[in-house]
Amino acid sequence: MKFVLLLVLSVCLLSCQAQTFYTYVSPAVRLVNGIPNGPLLDVYFNNHLVFSASGFGSASPYQKIDAGTYDIRLVSRDNGKPLYTIKDVTFSNQIPHYTIVAQGSLDIDFADDYPFGLAVFVDENDARNGVARVRFYHCSVNSDNVNVVFDTDSIFGNVGYAELSEYKSLPEGTYSLSVVSSASGEVLVDEELDLEEQTLVSIYFVGESDEFVDTDRPNLLVVKDSEYVPYFYYVSENPASVLHVSFMVLLGLLAIAMF
Repeated sequence: MKFVLLLVLSVCLLSCQAQTFYTYVSPAVRLVNGIPNGPLLDVYFNNHLVFSASGFGSASPYQKIDAGTYDIRLVSRDNGKPLYTIKDVTFSNQIPHYTIVAQGSLDIDFADDYPFGLAVFVDENDARNGVARVRFYHCSVNSDNVNVVFDTDSIFGNVGYAELSEYKSLPEGTYSLSVVSSASGEVLVDEELDLEEQTLVSIYFVGESDEFVDTDRPNLLVVKDSEYVPYFYYVSENPASVLHVSFMVLLGLLAIAMF
């Protein structure tokens, strides 16, 4: 009996040594449509429709995708014509959350300075007790560099077009949020913002500053980055040989047999 238990234990130990376990995630992607005065967008990943009828100033829910490299094509929902394609965008199975931001201008006066583009960001999910974590992205066409003021404190300074801040921690509470021109001091946008502890929030400065156009003016889009919990799963280098046997149970049986 002792010999049999020792033999079983040895086999299990060898099996465990032959395996290396990895943690993988199924990445999830969210779309922010920051193209002012543009059509509804359908967004294809390698010819597979992932986001449908996205309007300006909207943020989609997270969508799970397979990890890998994609050509991402943005198509007008109205007439089926492609606006542009971004090639070779990679999403890792080690990163659970991404946001992609469609940006640029359809206005011929701004197209050279603000061409179509797709920004790809990693969204953190490291929530912390007692504080909220906030970041800011500027994609407002023809708007100045800005300072972002919470109550009277400038939290993000001189942020230019297509620039993303780091996350910063703020106590939970209600804030008067102002986006202020770094050049002139003019308040471009202001609103009230509620921040809850253990949340991560991204603030997108969207729209187009054009004295001749009244639609899709500069505005703020506030979205939570921690609303989705990814699915974790495990894969071994040799899945067929995995033995679901408790090592501690085997040790206990061995001890009983020897005494």
